Amino acid sequence: MSKPSLVSVDLDLTKPVTTLIKKVAGAVGMIYEPTHVRRMATAEAEASTTRLHNEIDLSRLENRAKLRLERENLIYQQNMEQIMVKTIDQLSESSDANKLNNDWLINFFDKARLITDEEMQQIWANILTEQINTPEKFSKRTVNTVSGFDKYDAETFENLCRFNWIVDDETIPLIFQFYWVEDIYKNNGINLDTINHLESIGLINNSIQTGYSKDFDTNNMTAVYEKRHLQLFSNKSREQVDIGCITLTKTGKELATICKPETVDDFFDYVKERWEEHLTQSTIPSD
Repeated sequence: MSKPSLVSVDLDLTKPVTTLIKKVAGAVGMIYEPTHVRRMATAEAEASTTRLHNEIDLSRLENRAKLRLERENLIYQQNMEQIMVKTIDQLSESSDANKLNNDWLINFFDKARLITDEEMQQIWANILTEQINTPEKFSKRTVNTVSGFDKYDAETFENLCRFNWIVDDETIPLIFQFYWVEDIYKNNGINLDTINHLESIGLINNSIQTGYSKDFDTNNMTAVYEKRHLQLFSNKSREQVDIGCITLTKTGKELATICKPETVDDFFDYVKERWEEHLTQSTIPSD
């Protein structure tokens, strides 16, 4: 079954959709024009191949190169159209693609055209959608990093994001030290290999030996897992809270915003127990 492309679906040409199509056309060339007749990209590819077979002698190297390049370009075109379809499906009435930076858009499609896997295309569509809704949310560096991802990279990072908490507005995967011996991590795919891999592709920082801590800017801070909240307090002995041995890089933080993984059963209670000393307020002696 052929995958959907812009030329094989009926688009609801609302203002946000039309604006996006025009913006992309202005930056990287025409991907779709509303006045074009309805046609299938796959049918066009077959017709183009047939035409080339009739017009050129495939025994000549230069003509084989022409055929290869045209086939490649048709694949790239279809990949871009499929990402556009997935993006359009997510646009809201308030979406305004005019806010997209042209240099960012050119770089985005230069990388996105190579993505043929449907699940990975959805990730690229999510990035484009979020960039439309929140300009400059994703840097070109992040786009370039994602361009090197395979499905294992994406799935491993999404799995890590199941442990993400929001601590005073900062996204932090609460992976406490010696995670490789804790069942709650081992049973959910977090181990030394996956952590080392995510560090190697630039999504996390890892400090197994010393771990990380977060200072209390005031006497308390709020931590949230899904929709469940904890109020944390500094105390006489510790005015920092242990946040484990992993933090997200800038790229990791940007990508975490499009990850919506399932939560881990009992993880809220697990963290609550780890932070027990910060769950009741105590008097901090003044200087």
